[in-house]
Amino acid sequence: MKKVFNKAFKIILICLMAFGTIEANIVKSKAVKASNTGNYPKEDSVVYNGKINYDGNIVGDFTINGMQAFCMAHPVTTPGSGVKLTSEIYNNSNVQKVLYYGWGGPEQWSGFKSRSHGIVVTSLALSYYYYGDNSSPSTIKSFIDFVSSKTMPDFQVQFSKAKVQAYKSGSIQKTESITLKSGSDTFGVTVSLQNNVTYVDETHNTRQTGGSVTIKGKTTFHLEAPLNVNLGQWKTGEKTRGYSFSPIRSIAKVGTYQPLGYYEYTYDPSKTTSLTVDWLSLGNLKIAKQDNKGNVVPNTQFKISYNSDMTSPIGTYTTTSDGSVTINDLTPQNVYIQETSVPNHLVLDNTVHSIEIKTGETVTFTQTNNWKQGYIEVTKYDKKTNQIVKKSGTQFEILKGSTVVSTITTNANGVAKSGLLDYDTYTVREKSAPQNYVIATLTQNQDVVENNKTYSIKVYNEPVLGSVNLTKVDADTNTSVPQGDATLVDAEYVLKANENILNPSDGSVLYAKDEAISVKNIGSGSWGDTGTKKTDSNAKIKWSNLPMGSYYIQEVNPSNGYLLDTDKHVFSITSSNQTTTVVTSNQTLKEQVIKGQLSIVKVGTTGENSGVIKPLKDVEFTMKLQSEVAKVGWDAAKTYDILVTDTNGMAISKALPYGLYIVRETKGVLDHGIGGDFLVEINEDKEIEYRVVNNVPFQSWLKIVKQDQDGNDVILSSATFKLKDKDGNFVKQKVSGSYVDEWSTDDRGYVFLNNRLEQGEYTIVELKNPEGFLIASDINVHITSSSPYISLDDDNQAVITVYIKDEKPTGKIILNKFFERSEDSALGGAIFKLTAYSDVIDPATGEVIYHKGDAVNIDIAEDGLYVINESGQLIIDGLPLGVDGASYKLEEVKTLDGYDLLEEPVIFNFSIKDSLTKEYTIEKSVENNLTQTSFIKKDADGHVRSGAIYQIKDDKNNIIDEWETTEDPHLIKGLVYGNEYTLVELVAPEGLTIAKDIKFTYTMGTKEIEMIDKKVEASKLDTQFNDIKGAKLQVISTKTKQIVDEWVTDGTVHSIENLIVGHEYILREIDIPQGYVKAEDIVFTVNNDQQNQSIKMIDKQVIISKIDAHDNRLKGAELSVLDADGNVIDHWISDGNDHYVSGLIEGNEYTLHENQPPQGYLLAQDIQFVVTKEKENQFITMKDEQVLTDIQVNKVDSLTKLPIKSQDFEFTMYADQECTVVLDIVHANIEDGTATFKNVPYGVVYIKETKAPLGYRLSTEVKKVIINDDLEGVGNIHSFVYENTLLPVVVTSVPTGDQMDIGFIVCLVMGSALASCFLFYRRKKEEE
Repeated sequence: MKKVFNKAFKIILICLMAFGTIEANIVKSKAVKASNTGNYPKEDSVVYNGKINYDGNIVGDFTINGMQAFCMAHPVTTPGSGVKLTSEIYNNSNVQKVLYYGWGGPEQWSGFKSRSHGIVVTSLALSYYYYGDNSSPSTIKSFIDFVSSKTMPDFQVQFSKAKVQAYKSGSIQKTESITLKSGSDTFGVTVSLQNNVTYVDETHNTRQTGGSVTIKGKTTFHLEAPLNVNLGQWKTGEKTRGYSFSPIRSIAKVGTYQPLGYYEYTYDPSKTTSLTVDWLSLGNLKIAKQDNKGNVVPNTQFKISYNSDMTSPIGTYTTTSDGSVTINDLTPQNVYIQETSVPNHLVLDNTVHSIEIKTGETVTFTQTNNWKQGYIEVTKYDKKTNQIVKKSGTQFEILKGSTVVSTITTNANGVAKSGLLDYDTYTVREKSAPQNYVIATLTQNQDVVENNKTYSIKVYNEPVLGSVNLTKVDADTNTSVPQGDATLVDAEYVLKANENILNPSDGSVLYAKDEAISVKNIGSGSWGDTGTKKTDSNAKIKWSNLPMGSYYIQEVNPSNGYLLDTDKHVFSITSSNQTTTVVTSNQTLKEQVIKGQLSIVKVGTTGENSGVIKPLKDVEFTMKLQSEVAKVGWDAAKTYDILVTDTNGMAISKALPYGLYIVRETKGVLDHGIGGDFLVEINEDKEIEYRVVNNVPFQSWLKIVKQDQDGNDVILSSATFKLKDKDGNFVKQKVSGSYVDEWSTDDRGYVFLNNRLEQGEYTIVELKNPEGFLIASDINVHITSSSPYISLDDDNQAVITVYIKDEKPTGKIILNKFFERSEDSALGGAIFKLTAYSDVIDPATGEVIYHKGDAVNIDIAEDGLYVINESGQLIIDGLPLGVDGASYKLEEVKTLDGYDLLEEPVIFNFSIKDSLTKEYTIEKSVENNLTQTSFIKKDADGHVRSGAIYQIKDDKNNIIDEWETTEDPHLIKGLVYGNEYTLVELVAPEGLTIAKDIKFTYTMGTKEIEMIDKKVEASKLDTQFNDIKGAKLQVISTKTKQIVDEWVTDGTVHSIENLIVGHEYILREIDIPQGYVKAEDIVFTVNNDQQNQSIKMIDKQVIISKIDAHDNRLKGAELSVLDADGNVIDHWISDGNDHYVSGLIEGNEYTLHENQPPQGYLLAQDIQFVVTKEKENQFITMKDEQVLTDIQVNKVDSLTKLPIKSQDFEFTMYADQECTVVLDIVHANIEDGTATFKNVPYGVVYIKETKAPLGYRLSTEVKKVIINDDLEGVGNIHSFVYENTLLPVVVTSVPTGDQMDIGFIVCLVMGSALASCFLFYRRKKEEE
């Protein structure tokens, strides 16, 4: 039976444990409610559900308001059902953890074996921590160890950001991610969404548009909305954040019972969190523009920004034809307007104006601008010298259109100035010119376009210029046609001053008498001309740019074939009016040609006697200029003379002009043949004798000159030639007994054949070309007296010169250009520079054509620059290849916008492979890549940060790209070199400031851009620099007055959100942690130094101690701290420890007031104090004087009731009822029969007679005196009567009733003692 019972008991126990677990889970899953901390302390009553026993430990099972409650002082009496309680929040971390992890707690310990086990262990653990009772250590050890290792979750909730600004993201607007921070998801906030707003739960991947949504702690989310709705500013409202898991201590209002403990979730309504969203579409701004004449002004540009320094502008807007422009969807705050461009006729007002944008309204800003006005100032200048003509009286007219609006006159400084003229275009024209100057007939237009500006116009007058035209004529023909081979070209003359020549502007001497004219710089101009000149192809010389004056011309060197003219030819140049710009003097000078005569003797021999020479008569010779014969042939050429020999065989020509003549025997004599032509040169004024023997045929030397195509003699290397006659046979010449049939040019670039050639047709064949040249084609040459290439050597022998020009091979480069984007065209956008990559040597002269690195210019190229053609090619031909080849380098110097230049140059190496190839071609291809720039986000510690939202804008504020940063750099292709861009941070990573915009000009070095976000960290510290938890702090912009961040300190450094570099903010303490003084605001500016900033806000403490006169700490004093208006700031009851006052503010004055002293103490005087601003704790001590009472014992006779005087007696005061601890001993005042204990403090004392008056029985009575507020005479004298009985006189023979009375009393006392023991024992059992 016993076994069955045990088994059934175990089953029931298991069911109960399971039920307990299920019950706990059900409780845990219920919706959690929280109570207002303001409702505490509150009235409760207990329900006693009986005893619970586990392992011999008995505790009470209590319920308060349906919550499981536990005893907190195990040895104290248990309260029964219905006992009225006062429940208050008891802030003790150990008690809190016991209730949280104890039986029925939110995270109930898994080690509980049953409900009984759970309640017993939880009760004993609470008694251990609260009351110090450790009567069952083994029962609670495991649980205590578990609790000690655990921490409490933080149930407070708080938005990670107090305020966010929505930003445009594609076709919507959205906020950055926000977290409802908490250590638990038990509590949250419920918000009402706007109709068009979508809540996006990033943690749980849910979405909801409009309506009410509950956001649990530890949830990250963001909000989205369309761009085309006006949502204004949305606020959640103040939502409770101060949730706590609070231990509740319930104490009986009457009686001495165990305090009971249970828990409730509580919230402090004064601790709140909120979120504000500034949506984009909020208000409109209309800007109206007019001038000071009341006209509307279109085409005016305004820049709009939310920042007073106009950084990160919203945009630039232009007024339309009605003079206005409306900007929609602006945030309802102050916006700043700055005029950036106005029509040209108005004065730009770039003052930054502010106007408040209002939700749902269109506010209007009107700006009025003045017309621009300016002055025109005319200064008269000499156009030659650029010097001011300082003469008064010159008049100018100022016209607008065709209307003269002002006439101004120069002063003595040569300056004329108008009055104020409206913005417009004006014409200035001269009415009269200074003397010796040509009037300025051209008008000048002047735009008055700047306000209050004086526009200086320089009117230049040309001085009258002189010129001389010299014409050289032949003195015989009086024409400019020279005679013979003479020329009127290159005759050299000098122009000189015949007297001092003056500068017309200031009268200074420009040229002294007999000084040759030259170019002289006067000021920025010049006078004169080159004094010595040669006649041109028309036999003319012109001198110009001459001042008026007297000059003469003198010949220095005559032209070829004419005699020197030694005369001075004097003339003057003068001006007669202001309209003639140039006065010309024409001078014709006659020149005498050189003439000479030919004396000729004709002799002959006969074959019979070759030694006999005789003159020949009637032989006819005809003379013609060789140059004319070469041009037109003998028959057409002019005959200058015909000579016929006389009997002496002699003939003399007439005087013949300078020249080379062919003398041809045109009529012979019998038995004598016709002789060959010979040449005669007339170059002196004398007679020339020439002896002609028989019939000598015409012969000439042949000179072969090797040249390049540019006519340069090839001297670097030789060419070798052969000569063919008309029959194709190679000509051989005998030299020193050997025959020569090849001739090579020397280092002078030419070669003479060894012997003269007879008249006839020949062919020159090149056998070997010089290095760097192509082989030349065969050249035909005609040996004849009429050859145009004929000349005479020093021996008057004919020389025919033949120039053979060889071609040089050239190089051609073709570069094909491609781009990363195939649709891009290089036309006009890609430029290359061509330089020599090796020294290029001229194969003709050996000189360097291009040194290595020199720019190579072909055709019209300059500085070696070439542009890609429309086909995407660069073709350059005609490159010189030097002696044996050349190298060239192409480097890209400009490419399409958005592309990188080629990193490497393109090299073209040419080599000459043979003597026949005229052009060598090399073709190559290249491709350009788009520019590539990486953008990376770092904090001031150098760590890469994700989560920032960036925009890159061009100089016209167009958005090029927008992205959110990650751990990897963000790449942008196609930025244009030389263009200006701005990197804008819209949203900073959590905990970092918004960096200042980075403006940069894109260059080759701009391949990586780092934007560094600094942290501004705020620490909440006490005076010992320990971190403080629980302070609610806000950061407020001094500019917008908006809260940018708000948080509750958690003992760690906080990185302030939403700060902008360069802006000023206030760090303000809103809620003060318990026991701390509210700190003063800290104003700070976010420095633009890319270094983290640390702001330390220190909360000092005001510490109040309550002591007695002996410096003992007092409990039970009710104290208050009042502000200057009498409001209670803090209130508490002293508990023997220092009290840290809450709610104080630095700099304010307060009063420490004792409302109720501890029992037995007097009220202390108020203490006034000021909370200083020094960051040191303040200590205030309030002393309470004890209430001291004299206790007077009145000694009286028990029968007579009269004082017992004149007798000494003694009373002793004890601290205990058993009278073992002596406090004081006093003796009688024999005069009045009293004994007085002096200055007895509050408490319980026991007074007993320790020496009776003589004759009296020593009393055993112990008088208990409770000294408290209820004691009569407390604080003064409390007295009581103490009776003594006279000692009895014992008569042994006579019994009395006293003995019977004493026995009865003894029996009664003993019975009472037994009854008391029984009652004490019974009560103790009930408590257990």
